[in-house]
Amino acid sequence: MTKTPNKFTTKKPWAEKMKHPAQPVIEVLNEQKGPAYPAGRMLIGTPMAIDEIIKGIPKGELMTAGKLRAIMANKFNADYACPMTTGIFLRIAAEYANEQMNSGVKNVTPFWRVIRDDGSLIDKLPGGIEHQAELLAKEGFTFIPKGKTNLRIKNFEDFI
Repeated sequence: MTKTPNKFTTKKPWAEKMKHPAQPVIEVLNEQKGPAYPAGRMLIGTPMAIDEIIKGIPKGELMTAGKLRAIMANKFNADYACPMTTGIFLRIAAEYANEQMNSGVKNVTPFWRVIRDDGSLIDKLPGGIEHQAELLAKEGFTFIPKGKTNLRIKNFEDFI
């Protein structure tokens, strides 16, 4: 496998970013702050907690971002997990795993098995949808076009 170029630069190494925040936080919202932020106990997770969940996705299976958030919320006794911070921390975990993969580590967190709720690939992961598609294709997944620039896993519901 060729090394995946990293289009994102960072002053701190990804390994360092994995450590912050160190502990999850529950934020209580007394009123709805928008469609994705209803009143209730909202979890602000951690990159390490997300990494731990993703490591549990077996080869040949997938997890949607929504399912990842639901597992996180349940694990920490919250009503839901913040979609924005979960996305940021997913990217940090993925960038760290990709960095490890590029340095020759064989058993890395399978970030490529996390997809959008509609079955499409996540462009913000390392290497974009092209790299995610390459890694998923190696596991036997096939794709159908989604719009002009994205792909969706064919019959993705069967692999959740």
